[in-house]
Amino acid sequence: MKKDDLCKNYLKKKEIFADAFNFYLYDGKQVIKPDDLIELDTNEVAKLKNNVSFQKNRDVFKQVTIMQNDEKCYMLLGIESQSYIDYGMVVRCMLYDAISYYNQIKELENKLKNVKIKTGNEFLSKMGKAARLKPVVTLVIYFGDDEWDGVRTLHDILEDSSNEIEELIPNYKLHLISPYEIEEKRFEKFSTELYNVLKFIKYSKNEEKLYELKNDDRWKVDRDTYDLINVLTELDLEFEEDGGTINMCKGIEDLKLHAEERGEKRGEERGMEKATKSNIISLYNNGASIDLLVKSFNMSEEEIRKIIASKSN
Repeated sequence: MKKDDLCKNYLKKKEIFADAFNFYLYDGKQVIKPDDLIELDTNEVAKLKNNVSFQKNRDVFKQVTIMQNDEKCYMLLGIESQSYIDYGMVVRCMLYDAISYYNQIKELENKLKNVKIKTGNEFLSKMGKAARLKPVVTLVIYFGDDEWDGVRTLHDILEDSSNEIEELIPNYKLHLISPYEIEEKRFEKFSTELYNVLKFIKYSKNEEKLYELKNDDRWKVDRDTYDLINVLTELDLEFEEDGGTINMCKGIEDLKLHAEERGEKRGEERGMEKATKSNIISLYNNGASIDLLVKSFNMSEEEIRKIIASKSN
């Protein structure tokens, strides 16, 4: 399975999804319950006028009901997984959220078609004055081991302008979880094996730190967590399996013993990867389409575009 698909499938799990948002929004408090999450269609289409439509595909999208001030609060929550730094991510997420709000308005309009609207403004706007929209929050989880050096707000990506102009433009904030930025003590705020995935990524280039993890009693994980860690870090860890649970301590202990061997293997893999990238760039320069390259190399469009973009670096 491709890296991107592996990440998406992992984040679709209700307990993992809830854990990510509880960590980010509520400092680890169990406010969002996995059983209260409802799966939503990730393929969002905004149907505009004159039969024009606009479509975006989210990675994971769910609805949840939580209690807030003794009242029910409905929210729409999305997660986008990133294996690389997307420097336009703040605009991409803003677009996802805008489409979600737009579609909520269209749903309200459809519900009011057969309802007698009281005022002229309600008739013209096609929605009631008292109508309200569900809050939409999109959270980005970056699975890289380096610092996210992309912009964090819409204002950060705008050309230099006066304060007066900037004040006219509502700022949009990128909601981001990046392993590199998580302080050691904050990892304890995770209640699921997302703890293991993000912590291992954070220290994946520091073998001394990784070796210390073998003393952590939370390193007995399920197969999905183990597979994701192995794919994301490319460490090819060994493991011991016990009744469907994988004890990663053996793999962590072997890190020092097999460092040289893994280094040679990664060198060979990088050589093959370099050759593949060179072939992709060469074919693209000679007129091959993105779609053809995706099919020929069994890679995602995102991966192909990343390789093509790297030729200018």
